[in-house]
Amino acid sequence: MTAETLGPKVLPRWILPRIQHQLKRGKSILLIGPRQTGKTTVLEQVDVDLVFDLLSIPNKLK
Repeated sequence: MTAETLGPKVLPRWILPRIQHQLKRGKSILLIGPRQTGKTTVLEQVDVDLVFDLLSIPNKLK
């Protein structure tokens, strides 16, 4: 997926080539940051083997 296919308001991300380079080297990526800064959009543009979403893990420490 590219910025063009995601819609007119999606800007190219400077971090995307760095993430792709590290993944090609077999490295793991931890993508963290403030809300609504494009983290999900960046991940949708990267072909990954595994995504571990901490928000989807059931909360067992109640």
